[in-house]
Amino acid sequence: MLSAGNAIAEFVVSYQPSKKKFGRWYSSLFAERNFRYALPLWLLGMPFMLPGLTNPYDGAAHGAMAFIKSVYVSMPIITLLPGVIELIWLPKEHHSRFWGACRTTFVADMWNIIPSGLMMYLAHGDDGFGSLTRRDPGLGWREAGELLLLLCSHDFWFYITHRMNHLEFFYYTTHGHHHQNVGYVYMVNGSDIETWELLSEGMFGLYFPLLFFQPHMYAHLAAVGWFFLYACSIHSSYLRPTNLHVVHHQ
Repeated sequence: MLSAGNAIAEFVVSYQPSKKKFGRWYSSLFAERNFRYALPLWLLGMPFMLPGLTNPYDGAAHGAMAFIKSVYVSMPIITLLPGVIELIWLPKEHHSRFWGACRTTFVADMWNIIPSGLMMYLAHGDDGFGSLTRRDPGLGWREAGELLLLLCSHDFWFYITHRMNHLEFFYYTTHGHHHQNVGYVYMVNGSDIETWELLSEGMFGLYFPLLFFQPHMYAHLAAVGWFFLYACSIHSSYLRPTNLHVVHHQ
């Protein structure tokens, strides 16, 4: 038993460098320096994404490409807009950090376009295979209850997955990238969300309930929007000056 335990301990210790090496490589995918590639690629892709662009949340049946196109065009813009509001009262000495945050956010968005588009298609798409959400024309107390249930699910699973991402394996391979950000503007911490964090902490709690009931499409979209606003504000030392999550990053 002792020899087996020693072997396991030696394996764990020997595995640490490779784990951290993978984490450095993974973080390099989301590095600010990649902005010089991300922006031209996004602009080059626009002529292919704009033709046939439609609102995939109009209640009609849409395939995966409609959702990917929608995310491609809107995601980088939407994730940067809240930063403009914060820029109004951001001290000038932090403006350089702000523009750096914009570039980092844009790089993360580029990696997240396809996963986000496919996740939205999974919930709301319907090209003959059905949908995980409803499209009833009326909205009422039932839909309000569904929104509350989704928010409670997200809060619960966010706690679980966030604790999970602070285990050594996930921290050194993925989530540690997010903790490299200790800036003053929300985008440094809030929107520089790498893909694993987006799918685990961001999306899982909003998709787990869909295995058991079919909420209204707008209830689910409202829950996604709430999560985005929460992520923006919780990381801002200006929107929430007494926020302990800033300390959490430090």
